[in-house]
Amino acid sequence: MFRSWFPGRIGAAVIVWIAGVAGTLQAREHRLNVQIGEVAFTLVGQVTNTSPAQSIQFGYLPTISGLTDLFASPTEDETTAFFTFYNDTTTKAVRHNGPLTIIEREGTTTVYYNVAPHASFADPSSFQDGQAVLVMDLKQQVIVDTITGSFSVVMSNDVTAASSFSWDGSEWQLAHRNSQFRWALQGHLNGTPPPSGHFAAYVVKVQGD
Repeated sequence: MFRSWFPGRIGAAVIVWIAGVAGTLQAREHRLNVQIGEVAFTLVGQVTNTSPAQSIQFGYLPTISGLTDLFASPTEDETTAFFTFYNDTTTKAVRHNGPLTIIEREGTTTVYYNVAPHASFADPSSFQDGQAVLVMDLKQQVIVDTITGSFSVVMSNDVTAASSFSWDGSEWQLAHRNSQFRWALQGHLNGTPPPSGHFAAYVVKVQGD
């Protein structure tokens, strides 16, 4: 085909150039190489229960498997984090068992990448700034110890959308559609909201792409 368009060496050179460009593009595309059962992300966040029916949870990702230098400065907090998250959830059921309150919620998790970090726990909406790079449906069970004020959460995430983002000269994706993750979260209620509580978590991959 190329001989009909380019004579001799020119055609061969074009073929080599196209192959080289394709190889370069492929080399620049990456996704996290996280095996099932391994920790993919860690999270630091806060929760605000805006009403009995709604809870928002927001914060930042201090670690992502396979990526480094996730903060814009040596001060590693929400104001310098390149990656943030925001959970928008609706309460489906509340049950009581002695000192325990068990809450079931459903909603959406979105992870954002912001090239100019500026999130603040004083402004929950600031954690939604930037490019949405990962969107997941969520289901969570919260168990609150009403005596100590501590709470734990198990949450499952099903990926519904993932977008590529530029990182260190390459294109990356945090996951592919149909991947699944599970959160293990520990927190403590705040006596004078807002926020309603503080927490930290790690996120494990439980199903592949």
